[in-house]
Amino acid sequence: GDHRDLHLSIRRQRQMCIRDRALSEAEIPASLVRKVLRAATIQQLVQPVLCGSALHGIGVQPVLDAVESYLPNPIERPPVEGKAVATGRKSASDEVITRKPDVSEPFCALVFKVLPAKTGDIAWARVYSGQLKANSRVYNPGKDKKDNVAQLWQIRAQAKDRDGQIDEVSTGDIVGIIGLRHSITGDTLCDAAAPLLLETIEFPDTVISMAIEPENATERDKLADTLEMLQRQDPTLEIIEGDTGQTLMRGMGELHLEVVKNRLLREFKLNVKFHQPQVSYRETINACLLYTSDAAAE
Repeated sequence: GDHRDLHLSIRRQRQMCIRDRALSEAEIPASLVRKVLRAATIQQLVQPVLCGSALHGIGVQPVLDAVESYLPNPIERPPVEGKAVATGRKSASDEVITRKPDVSEPFCALVFKVLPAKTGDIAWARVYSGQLKANSRVYNPGKDKKDNVAQLWQIRAQAKDRDGQIDEVSTGDIVGIIGLRHSITGDTLCDAAAPLLLETIEFPDTVISMAIEPENATERDKLADTLEMLQRQDPTLEIIEGDTGQTLMRGMGELHLEVVKNRLLREFKLNVKFHQPQVSYRETINACLLYTSDAAAE
């Protein structure tokens, strides 16, 4: 309470400073504006909105700058909350468990992305508490399985910087993990001695379909393996068998399916064809009618 009151007091002083400068027509430093916006964003009083286009790479740098300028760092965030899970004699309950963003707390992290690599799939995870070391084991409470952490890799934004292998990570880090066999996007990783289940990532339902057809039986097997790999790294991609026997890819929009289509053709070099999904027309009984024959009555 005292910390929050002090924070609000400082924010009011900064707002008054901006107001006084504006009234006196004095120049307002950009650094002061960023400080006020950062304080208001952390208090959830405002929500900065930026415009851009991911398709054309427009507005990427301003978004990254805004993340650095306005969003809270891990220490400024409240403790993360998770649910208790069944372990041994202890059954699962609705008890809420919290973990402070501190290296002294038991380890917990959330996998938010999976990328394929020659050395094995790389799971991107955000560490909420504790520490994680290479060549160790973690517990996946959602699947009730233990996973191996063979290697830890740094993730850097610039392509000219080579990702480096590291020995350990701690609270607030984002890391690439090689060796996980059971964990996918949205899964919790934690210390088996102090388990908790973090809130998973909820994905919206798919909205558009595209039929895919391999050229031959060999391509069919390659296509099945490739689609399985793509689904591991992209949970919003859905593969189903349609009523007409077609294999359907379902996604979040035309651009989403177009990206998958281009990857199948150019990156994986599969000989496949794409069509509009066929519609399965069916007949059904809409009403029941009672018919009486005059000939039968005679």
